[in-house]
Amino acid sequence: MTMSLFAVIVAALADAGPEPAVPAPTHAHAHGAPGGAVATTAIAPDGTVWVARTEEGYVLVNASRDLGRTFSPPVRVNPEPEKIDANGEARPKVALGPEGEVFVSYTRRLDKPYTGEVVFSRSTDGGKTFSPPVRVMDAALASGRFDLLAVAPKGEVHVFFIGRGETKEAALYHVVSTDRGRTFGASVNVKSNVCECCRLAVAWDGETPIVFWRDMVAGGVRDHCVARLDSDAKEPTVARATDDGWEIAACPHHGPALAIGTGGVQHFAWFTGEGRRGKGAFYRRSTDGGTTFSAPVRLGGDDAGHPDVLARGTVVWAAWKEPRAGDTTVVVAMRSDDAGVTWSKPAEIARTPKGSDHPLLVAHGDEAFLSWMTQDEGLRLLPLAPVNAVTTRR
Repeated sequence: MTMSLFAVIVAALADAGPEPAVPAPTHAHAHGAPGGAVATTAIAPDGTVWVARTEEGYVLVNASRDLGRTFSPPVRVNPEPEKIDANGEARPKVALGPEGEVFVSYTRRLDKPYTGEVVFSRSTDGGKTFSPPVRVMDAALASGRFDLLAVAPKGEVHVFFIGRGETKEAALYHVVSTDRGRTFGASVNVKSNVCECCRLAVAWDGETPIVFWRDMVAGGVRDHCVARLDSDAKEPTVARATDDGWEIAACPHHGPALAIGTGGVQHFAWFTGEGRRGKGAFYRRSTDGGTTFSAPVRLGGDDAGHPDVLARGTVVWAAWKEPRAGDTTVVVAMRSDDAGVTWSKPAEIARTPKGSDHPLLVAHGDEAFLSWMTQDEGLRLLPLAPVNAVTTRR
């Protein structure tokens, strides 16, 4: 059997020691790599890399069939330029359907400050053309932003967003399409009084979505909650997932990450500006569906932020950003081989001397990649070499 590119890289780095090795330079700067401030990446079962981003008022979709070495010309999703949310916490999303569909959601900004509407488009011809973007949130909602797009294992399309009705209170909403994006149901209020400016996270426990977000806890505390959205339940099961106690009367612009591995183990990563354990990025897990949680593990130093987490079976990766001297920023990662019980030593995976997007982790089968948009190099898709979990961090 022919070895995959990932296997070749891993074999070449087998003697590199217990820390993640810097990926092969052939992946450092793809020919024709998409540019822009932010991007979202998804990898299809056949290995095609799909990227959604914005440029001059358009949502653009590019594809790569060689794991990010080269990219196809961009295809416009919206036929006319629009005001689009495109920043670290709010960006166009791309997700893939079981029959080759390419789904896209994004937030179209409205005239009133800090308002928008969540729209959706799909391609059923392999990304050659996209349907006209349509609003998926209820007409009664005055605003919806910070959309999150996800596809269930059997093909249901789910969109989450932070919306507002006639009142000023922000709430977490959820809409579902059971016909692969042709139509969407009503907007369901999952939780009222949530933080209004942070990205959302979702992962799948079978066909059930588990959603993780920054909440507004009593006393002005912006900790995080997690909810299980069983289709046959009258109300979602909501639990407080972090207990930092960060009180801030402003927008953190710093949303969390969630992954689910073998046995339904839930893996959480988040940032806090202050709290009982100090400032920074943290990880914890739950082995009982969000009823109880492990003690938090610090990710990096006090300046670590924007963490992401990815689980494939019992293997878990965590990655985050840290500043260095001057304007340099690095992405640091560590890996667990035992579902988050112990972790490798953190190691630098990539760096850039100028501006950059948040680091995102994506998977193709059991292979893990860092997707990172930088000002100097455009989109970088870097394979994460496996390492041994040699340092116990409970």
